[in-house]
Amino acid sequence: MPVDIGKSIRVIRQAKGVQLKDVAAAASISSPFLTLVEKGERHPSLEVLRRIAQALEIPVEALILISQPSDLCMKTTSASAERLIASVEQLAAAEDSLRRQLKGETHEC
Repeated sequence: MPVDIGKSIRVIRQAKGVQLKDVAAAASISSPFLTLVEKGERHPSLEVLRRIAQALEIPVEALILISQPSDLCMKTTSASAERLIASVEQLAAAEDSLRRQLKGETHEC
């Protein structure tokens, strides 16, 4: 299953209440290009992805990790990596909840 970075960017951007044009300007890319990235029609380079993450004020690693399929099994012997994975799993669950709310499937507070 491919990494779905574009949808993650869109969900995070919307959750932060930031307009697409503002993220694009802060990342020094065009709004039409960011729109295509969010739709999964274009794939940003690592440098552009880093700038988008910076514009969203999130670590680029978090953006990449949350974009992984939810059934991906990650194992490590590093305690700090385990904590990072747990945080990413919590963020992924929040993303799923936000998507349901945006689709009007739930009215949780």
